[in-house]
Amino acid sequence: AIIPSFDSDGKLNYYVARSIDNDSFRYKNAKVRKTEITFNEIDINWNKTVILVEGVFDAIKCPDNAIPILGSALPTNSLLYKQIIKNQTPVIISLDPDMPEKAYKVADDISKGGADALVCFAPTNKDLGDMSYSSVVELLNSAKRYDFFMNISHKISRIKSGSII
Repeated sequence: AIIPSFDSDGKLNYYVARSIDNDSFRYKNAKVRKTEITFNEIDINWNKTVILVEGVFDAIKCPDNAIPILGSALPTNSLLYKQIIKNQTPVIISLDPDMPEKAYKVADDISKGGADALVCFAPTNKDLGDMSYSSVVELLNSAKRYDFFMNISHKISRIKSGSII
């Protein structure tokens, strides 16, 4: 399967290819820096909430205005980050459930840039690509507004208590 991406002028700017069998490669990506593109920018309305997800198959399961960040980080020097901050676009961040620290980092950077950030996670051992469209919409509607205390609460909840002998 080959999923193309087009810039705001309709020019091909990236692609992701995934093997449909187990005998060959798993993924092949274009040899373009991910920081230099916004995946399928042609379809993005910067005046509406944008949904940030890890991969293209996660984005396919989302409503309109979903952007795969093609990984689990959104560098502040990336075109996508700069577009979000320039337009003050609200975002919902839904990375895989095993990536809370990275999701909170993205949310924190976006918040520091002045845009609203909300966060939600798929159930354990699933990602958005595994879920039905209606389940994804329900999850996105449950997203919580990010604030510094959300990140601190998460960090505190991960502290193991008890003594080591």
